[in-house]
This record gives sequence, C-alpha cells and structure tokens, in this order.
Amino acid sequence: MRSQFVLFALLLLGNWNVNNSSLYAQNTSQSSTSTSAARSASIPVPIKADAQTIFLSNPDHWRQKAFEVYHLTVGNNIIVIKFSSYAEQRKFFFRLTYFSNQDDTEHHIQPASYYDGMHSYNANDYNAEELADFFNQLAKQHMNPEPGEAVLLNMALSYKIIKKTNADYKPIGGAIISFSMETEIVQRKRYLVHETMHGLFYTVPKLREAIFATIEKLTPTEKYFWYLFLKHKGELDNRPGLSGYNINNKELVVNEIFAHVMQTEPEDMDDYFFTIYIPRMFKLLPEEKQFLENFLNTSSSMFYSLRSQFAQALEKYCGLKNGILF
Repeated sequence: MRSQFVLFALLLLGNWNVNNSSLYAQNTSQSSTSTSAARSASIPVPIKADAQTIFLSNPDHWRQKAFEVYHLTVGNNIIVIKFSSYAEQRKFFFRLTYFSNQDDTEHHIQPASYYDGMHSYNANDYNAEELADFFNQLAKQHMNPEPGEAVLLNMALSYKIIKKTNADYKPIGGAIISFSMETEIVQRKRYLVHETMHGLFYTVPKLREAIFATIEKLTPTEKYFWYLFLKHKGELDNRPGLSGYNINNKELVVNEIFAHVMQTEPEDMDDYFFTIYIPRMFKLLPEEKQFLENFLNTSSSMFYSLRSQFAQALEKYCGLKNGILF
C-alpha cells in the first residue's frame, strides 16, 4: 500500500508539462483600460501600491467600510482586496472556495444555504481561468450570483481579468487575491505573502516554469511528504468542510508548495513546519509514523533548500531581492 501511495505522489509531482501560454499573461496596457472600465462600472478604481503599503493601510482611510481594492506593483494585473472582516470576505468567496477545489468533472455549485457552517478561507487567490469557470458554472446551472459574488464578477470584468462574450466568460489574465484585517497581525502578513506568491505564480510565466523545474527535482520522500501535507491540510487546521487541497490538480499542488515555503520568514520555518505541522501530522496520521520519522532523519533540510531556489527565481523574474516581498 505504501508503495502505491509513493507511486501516486511521484506521478503527481513528476513529468510536468508546463503551460506557458497566454492564459495568465497580461499586456502592459491593461492598467489604464481596467481603470476606465472600473469607473464606468461604478467599481472602485484599484489603488496602485506595493505589498507593504497595502498591508499597513488604515481602514479609516478606505473608500468603503467593508474593503479596499489595490493593484499590486509586482506581477501582472494582481488585484488585492483587503477586507475589514472574515464575514465581509466570505460574501465574495464562500462558494468559489469549494468550487475551485473540485476536479473539473465534479464542478457543481450548491445554493448558498448549503455552505452554512462550512469553513471559508481566511485569505484567497483565484486566477482568471478559475473566475471565468465559476461564473460560467453559475450560468450553466441557471443560478444568480449572491450579492458579494456579483461585486466580484463586476470587479473581474472591470479590471480586465475576464471578459464576457456572447456565449460565456473568458479568461484574459491576472488574478484576484484577498486577506482580512480580522487575522492576527503576524499571521495576516503571512497570508498576504502567501496569496501574493500565488498571484505571481499565475501571472509570471518564467517564474512558474522555474518553480515547476525546482519541484521536479524533489526526492520521492520529499514528494510524498508534500502529498500528505497538502492532502490533509484542512484536517490539520481543523477546517469544517475542507479536508485538504485537491491533490489531483498538479498546478495547484506545485503552487501551494511554493506559497507555503515562501510565506514564512526564514527564521520562522522551523517553528512552522517542525513545531506546528509535523507534530500534527504524527497525531492525525499514525499510520505514517515510520515515514515521518524517516523524513525527519533524511530530508529535513528540504524546506531551506526549496526556499533558496524559489528566492533566486523570485529575484530573477520578479525583482524581489532574496525573494522577500516586504
């Protein structure tokens, strides 16, 4: 049985065919067009800002009480929505959370009441393709967007992330990410960094290619660790309704490895993985005790190695010195 799981992890994380098409790309003229479209649609014009400015922004100065909208200065058309609370954030993303974690063959959206009591992410990231797919599925099921989803749709259209054709919505490029003021401040920064890494992965093709290439080089033991960690991440965090990431989605797996490694300051990596999560894995997965002990004995340097390689790619392709966002 163990050999079957390891084989699955190797198949999942190996032999990547990286798609560097224009799916996530964005041309340099979009900033001005998104601004004019936002004005015409009565959607807030995104404030161009770096990540630190966004993180430190004071809600007393926001243009609306519930959230503020920014255009990140790094990456390509990454829109950041900073919410005042989890409740306000949930209005935009609660159904998209579960939709995006399904396989394409499973895509189905339930009425809003179905999700009552189920966890909604404390921070979010969605690329152009996911947003187009979600709103196409709503139309296919003859369902109207909930009020927050309707605002999200208008934002995605106004900021030229997706477009409406006669038949359906089509992705253009970019991404929408979010985080909330309700999160404790240290974790809040971690969430913003995590989601920004996803945004960069979506919108910078050369970076995405480098991340895939780095993860291809992981050993079977290292790949299996990530398979376990991501498959059970929701359970490890005790999230009702979300047991873990969809490990059948290869791009999602690679993107999450990247973001989980880069979200934490180098000096905090031991605490995050070795003090918090690996002990939780021992408790949740007693059948994996032998594997986890072997991983600690043979592969514990993996996190720092990955961070070093990811940081080099971020500096080369995104201009982030030492891979540090802020």
